[in-house]
Amino acid sequence: MADTPTVALRGKTVTIPLRTSATDETVRDVPLLFTANSLCEIEETWGNIDAWSKALETKPFTTLRATLSIATGMPAEEVGACMIVERLDVYGAGIGAAFAIANGVDPTQAMAASTQRMAEAQEARAVVAEALETTTATTGTDGSEPGAAQVVALTSSGD
Repeated sequence: MADTPTVALRGKTVTIPLRTSATDETVRDVPLLFTANSLCEIEETWGNIDAWSKALETKPFTTLRATLSIATGMPAEEVGACMIVERLDVYGAGIGAAFAIANGVDPTQAMAASTQRMAEAQEARAVVAEALETTTATTGTDGSEPGAAQVVALTSSGD
């Protein structure tokens, strides 16, 4: 089981990891496939592809769950119960690759592009995490405001 979506070239599907059930930690590979019917369902749900894309940015959990439900044929509640929160980036990359394949992009190229976007997203999260650690380190151990010496250093104009 990989931490990246995989492509089954014969069926031109992308697989993503989902738990077998809400109560079982066993993970299985589930195929994603965008057909004309699933693309129609996206348009019916979000109005158009651009609105769907925007929803993936603004409401990622809800939109990922609904999209995975459409592309797997599984009920949304079941998909949500089986999703692994730590792998949301894998789901996003898998959806991107499956959507690209449905639009005629070579599966190998679609996966390479999705894997690259996933790596960039992970790198951005690491930068944010590092910035948060730095911010936490300067506020004191109990999360209090910086001490007077720190405030002077932060507000000094360098005169």
